[in-house]
Amino acid sequence: MNTGIRTGAVVFIVMMLLTAAGLAVPNINLTTQEIGSGGGDLFSPVSSGEVCVPYEYYVVIYVWGSYWGDTTVPLTNVPQVYPGNFDADVSANANVSVAVYDNSGLISQGTTVLAQTLPAGYYTAVNISPAITGDQALISEFRTVLQPPNYTSSNNGSISLLLQELGLGIPTGAYRDIRVYLGSYDYGIVTYYVYLDLRCYSQSFVPAAVSTLASIPTAYALLDDALDRLPFSEEGTDKTETGIEVLESGKRKHCPALLRLRFLLLQSDYVRKMLPEVLEKLNKNLESKIGESS
Repeated sequence: MNTGIRTGAVVFIVMMLLTAAGLAVPNINLTTQEIGSGGGDLFSPVSSGEVCVPYEYYVVIYVWGSYWGDTTVPLTNVPQVYPGNFDADVSANANVSVAVYDNSGLISQGTTVLAQTLPAGYYTAVNISPAITGDQALISEFRTVLQPPNYTSSNNGSISLLLQELGLGIPTGAYRDIRVYLGSYDYGIVTYYVYLDLRCYSQSFVPAAVSTLASIPTAYALLDDALDRLPFSEEGTDKTETGIEVLESGKRKHCPALLRLRFLLLQSDYVRKMLPEVLEKLNKNLESKIGESS
């Protein structure tokens, strides 16, 4: 009994002494080393480009080899647009996306993956869903996103970062209307010279491109000697060797730099599918008019 009391008293005294000495809550000192800090921006693979959107067919009509007239056919179904004319190459396997906006917000979008490198000055086709109309092509806002599988090093402080290239193309407010010759089509005594009118919206890409990629000149303005000389004016006298013209304030300006877009359009399943339908309607209307004239 006495032993237990003495033991308890000793423990109590020891605890009081430790508390008085400040050992109940010991202080711990830590030494840390700063290993580095860093940061960087995303880089766009290009700094400028454009997206071209079809909105109507323009058709010049000849009957018995003589000029009859011309007409435009607005497009009611536009499921494909053509971004490109970038100032730098875009790598193979890059995602190229286009989004279409109006006052209500996003109305259409689409993405394609480049099977091979897209050289500067070239175009690619992007299918969008749902399709838009020719009228919407003239009043909507188009944005392009480029996401190649490339990374750019950025050194800041003692940390080296690998940043994926990513570019957002936003409208600059500038655009141009172009007319692309698609071919001539004979329906007996009637011959149609068919063109596709497109509006090409200029785009600036952000973040700013790496300085070494900026301002690379377009080097694809070569003429194709195999193209026939084709009638462009109502009288059928103005000629062009490229099949491309830029419409500016009613004046025609030939633009050989857009040759690559013409080649792309001629290969488009969408364009090939639409043409026969348009020509069939035109032919029926023309037959009735010729009958009335006779």
